[in-house]
Amino acid sequence: MVERPILPIGNTYLDAFVFLAFFVLLFFAGIALKNRKGIRLRLFVQATAFVFFVFIVHRCFCALRGTIFSFQDIGKNDLNVFNGLFIFVPLIAFTLMFGRIFCGWLCPLGFMQEAFFRNTFIKKFMLDPAPRLKWLRLLLSAAIFFAAIFLLFKFRPKTFFFVQNIAAFWGLVTIIFSVFFLLNQEADLKLKNLRYLLLFAWLVIITLGIFVTDPWCALFGNEIDYSSFVGLFAVLASAVIVPMAWCRYLCPLGAALSLVTKFSQVKIKRKKDLVISKKEARQVCYVQALDEKALDESSCLFCKRCVEAGISDIEEL
Repeated sequence: MVERPILPIGNTYLDAFVFLAFFVLLFFAGIALKNRKGIRLRLFVQATAFVFFVFIVHRCFCALRGTIFSFQDIGKNDLNVFNGLFIFVPLIAFTLMFGRIFCGWLCPLGFMQEAFFRNTFIKKFMLDPAPRLKWLRLLLSAAIFFAAIFLLFKFRPKTFFFVQNIAAFWGLVTIIFSVFFLLNQEADLKLKNLRYLLLFAWLVIITLGIFVTDPWCALFGNEIDYSSFVGLFAVLASAVIVPMAWCRYLCPLGAALSLVTKFSQVKIKRKKDLVISKKEARQVCYVQALDEKALDESSCLFCKRCVEAGISDIEEL
């Protein structure tokens, strides 16, 4: 794992290589998204981005945390302002152009969750409506929840219990939301709408000056803490129960980008004259953005699976 800047800016800890590589990955994903055959390149882009984030990026970047902290440093520390914004700015710019391609094409945590959905056995376990499998999923959810609670208290700090465990709590809420979904799958949209309330809470916590981590931070060498590991465990385990549960309900960055994607220039639109069953829709879409009649633009990760299946089309404004 790279532990220092590959291309330092002015002998500082800032790394121009990270910005350039991130920009290239976003650009390549945007081009592939618009190309009808680009879906074949998606796995390559995801794998490349995973290696880039996990093994090359030497500092964890939390786009929301870095942006809030950088705004607070305007006029005080211009270097920190640049550090906080040089990832967030291209991320927002490309989201305005191509929608949530970061979530669907680059995010390493999304890539890890999606791997479960690609496994035929796990996919059947997640989607099979048989009552016995439903109760098995509920029992497994309970086991995961109590295992996460055990880890949380086993390694808890002696001080600032809540502040130092926010990542773990977010992971626990992911499991709770998964259970609600299993009990009533029709509540999926209501659960998705709660992500905006959780995003607001996340921003308030950061604005108060709390250095929060989330499950994604466990993938980076410089912010390894037990809370992030507990959160990562909960998120990945939940993805075996409900496809992409973290991306659906809890990811703060995903919630923020879903607001931005409403203004994107590239849209994925459901074919109005095509009729499919709810089961067929769930087989295609990881995050259940697709149903029998419509496509939820705010939940869509722009993975193009529905386009490849002939259910949707890519449109440019």
